[in-house]
Amino acid sequence: MLKPLPFAILVCLASLSQTPAAQPTSTTRALADDYDVGKTITLKGTVRLSVATPGDVPVCFLMEVPRATGAPEHWMIAGSPARVLQRTGWRLEMLRGGTAVTVSGYLPRAGSGVAERLAAALLANAPPGMSPTGFAEELRKKDAHLAHAIDLTFADGRTIAFGER
Repeated sequence: MLKPLPFAILVCLASLSQTPAAQPTSTTRALADDYDVGKTITLKGTVRLSVATPGDVPVCFLMEVPRATGAPEHWMIAGSPARVLQRTGWRLEMLRGGTAVTVSGYLPRAGSGVAERLAAALLANAPPGMSPTGFAEELRKKDAHLAHAIDLTFADGRTIAFGER
């Protein structure tokens, strides 16, 4: 059984809790402006926490990916907004803590500012009572990792589209 992370209240909402005048969401820009769509990465790990907010904010989840040393590496994964994913049959319950998942996706372009905009959008759309501070602190760390997911593959072999190509 996985133990909850101390910052797991909303690890996805965090990256930019203190960004002044951040742009609303990354959905207002072309995907290629923010991510290197010419190179696909694959991550295998375990979901720790997921969050979906209303509007055009991407669904996000935190996953742990084991390093070669065995120590976990934390990744924030962003996809399409919940309203888009729900039309394809996706549900937040699919990303419960402890779920094994393989992510195919893209890394952010250097200097794109996508993490800042995403965190600001998540914070601005957080439901009442939700505190993303720990999430923001985790993503601001030098070694924080962010990726835009294209597809998710679950342990049972199901693959779902999770983000824009």
